[in-house]
Amino acid sequence: MQLLNKLQTYQPKLACFVGKGVYLAYSGKKKAAWGLQPDSVAGGVLEFAAPSSSGLVRMKISEIVDIYKEIPLIMKKKQSISER
Repeated sequence: MQLLNKLQTYQPKLACFVGKGVYLAYSGKKKAAWGLQPDSVAGGVLEFAAPSSSGLVRMKISEIVDIYKEIPLIMKKKQSISER
């Protein structure tokens, strides 16, 4: 899998998958919640599933925004852990 190889090679702090279907195809899982995923397929890379902002998504924009607001909080927490 090209994406997995790239994530393992470059080791970004976080990979954000826009669309649950995209994340499920990547991970091979049958279901996933929005937000930070409990297990990393790439190992050492935080994986985050986020909804698309497409008009086809059946979520209120405020719900979508709340999910995306988690990303900077996760990154801040990761940074403070690495500084210890």
